[in-house]
Amino acid sequence: GVVALLSPALLPAGALMIAAEFPRQRGSRKRILAGALVMGVVAGVGISPWVIRNYLALGAFIPLRSNFGLELAFGNNPLSDGKTFPWGWGSPERRAADDAHPFRNVAEWTRLESMGEAAYMRDKQREALRWMAANPGKALQLTLTRFRLYWFPSADMWPPESSANRLKSTLNSFFGAAALLGLARLAVAGHPRAWLLAAAAIGPSLIYMVTHVDTRYRYPTFGLCVLLSFDLLVAIWGGGVRRFGRTAASGRIADG
Repeated sequence: GVVALLSPALLPAGALMIAAEFPRQRGSRKRILAGALVMGVVAGVGISPWVIRNYLALGAFIPLRSNFGLELAFGNNPLSDGKTFPWGWGSPERRAADDAHPFRNVAEWTRLESMGEAAYMRDKQREALRWMAANPGKALQLTLTRFRLYWFPSADMWPPESSANRLKSTLNSFFGAAALLGLARLAVAGHPRAWLLAAAAIGPSLIYMVTHVDTRYRYPTFGLCVLLSFDLLVAIWGGGVRRFGRTAASGRIADG
């Protein structure tokens, strides 16, 4: 419930964990379902004051946040490049797209106030879905771009005045690649927690694959990505040591 209120993007991780465990734990499926139900009820009770507040203030059932339609529209339009609002830098076309945000555009803010928040967000969502349906190729390309930016961010995702942008890009890209490779290694090796770890690392990224990406969106899972990266490095090192040891031992036997 706390996660749902503070960072709803993390919720898919929990759903994927349950989905990952259900087919594997054949003898415990009833327990998994019961646990998921209990978690759902407790989380629902936890967010209920916020749901009631949204209904009274906005006149609509909005369980968590109202702005999904706006974020979807900003991530899916002719000027979108997959990045989150780089106000103050970026191409003129991208700045023009950002200037359409109601926080910066007086006309859009006036429209939001006149329509009401809930109606405005629904209209933005319909606008985004229409564009995606009319431009499926471009929508797919943007999804692939967002995947790249999330796991392998480019240096221009930080403000120009920020220091060591290229180093930040290199380190973040390294940990992104190593984490994904580490998850693949664990899955191939049949590690009993491979899919739970994959759910925890990848689940929080899913919403950004259809909206837009900023470097801060990886903060909640950055520690896990670093852990997976070092686990991969240790496995590579251990494999090299064992292989070198066997080769050296075979050489000594042959010499003997």
